Amino acid sequence: MKTRSLHHIPHKPAPRIGVHHHFGQRVPDSRGTEGALGLQQAQQALHEQQWHLATEHCESVLQTATSNKVLTQTWLTLARALWHQGELVGSFQAALQCQEAAQRGADVASAISAATLAAFALAELDWTEPALELARRALDLAQRPSQFKLLPTALSCAAHVNARRADLEASEHLHMRALSFARESGDVQAMQLAYDNLMLSFSMIIRTAQAASQARLTEAVSARARNYAPQIRSLLEHPQLDEWRRISLMHQLGEMLCLCGDLDEAEPLLQNSLKQALNLDASYSSLTTQTALAELYHRKGEPDQALTWLRDSLALSDVAASGYQRHLRALCLAETCYRSVGQTSSADALALRASAARAGHEAMRTQLAARSAWPLRV
Repeated sequence: MKTRSLHHIPHKPAPRIGVHHHFGQRVPDSRGTEGALGLQQAQQALHEQQWHLATEHCESVLQTATSNKVLTQTWLTLARALWHQGELVGSFQAALQCQEAAQRGADVASAISAATLAAFALAELDWTEPALELARRALDLAQRPSQFKLLPTALSCAAHVNARRADLEASEHLHMRALSFARESGDVQAMQLAYDNLMLSFSMIIRTAQAASQARLTEAVSARARNYAPQIRSLLEHPQLDEWRRISLMHQLGEMLCLCGDLDEAEPLLQNSLKQALNLDASYSSLTTQTALAELYHRKGEPDQALTWLRDSLALSDVAASGYQRHLRALCLAETCYRSVGQTSSADALALRASAARAGHEAMRTQLAARSAWPLRV
């Protein structure tokens, strides 16, 4: 089963995207309202990870529905379905439509969900400043007493966007608030999400720091990440932790330790994460962990072994559905490994694929700038 999201879908393996948080809201009881049945079908398809079917149902509802409540939820469902398909421009625009409908209906919860999803889409396309504006808007709304259930979502979103901007202090502060919220709730699953998101943000920041040769920032992130490792290892042993959550947390900790240079600690975590992901048939989780293992073996100076772990990634042609950042990392890593073992023609071919992936990402950025009413700033 392939998954792609920043959200948590109850009872299903962890989906893909940058940050994980609570995914879905139940449709308000709108039986008898025009379009309600189509909306229920769309949300059921979304829950079952039938992204294209969910999109079709949403588009049908939008042609006939008149209820603002139904329209709000349909736009939100469409935004999520398009996100899963890598249609970031469409997802962003659907999220903005949801925001408008939510404001008309004074539906604060949907407005928060729409703003966070729009912020994630912008961040994925490297529009971090307007993404931060949206994330802050969602956070302001979520701090109302009536919306505290969505506060962890808004905190994680704002933390993620700040991580994209390599703002360690702001990102960690927001994650600490989310972690405190999870501890107060006593919910093991909420704790996993908070730690998962924290490690993911640290990984983003350290990658940025290493690419820019910022040794101080690299050391700062590494030191802070290592401080959380004992707590995360303890949580991994908790008997009430869902298996797919354990897989995700093992992967995030393992990847972070790899980036810190703690390869011997990282390897068993990544190996165990992969083994359990394969048992659950969680294909996206398997791909991400294989890419992390390839990076680990590259850092160990074993390019042939690294290429073995990249075999599945290199066989994929759908960049959007397999995750742009992860896919590009796999292509660039494979190119480097092939060059190091003297296979120049294979390396050149991968360089072309990486260039095409970047061009596709840039095309989406250009498309969004041309079509969006949101004031994007270059």
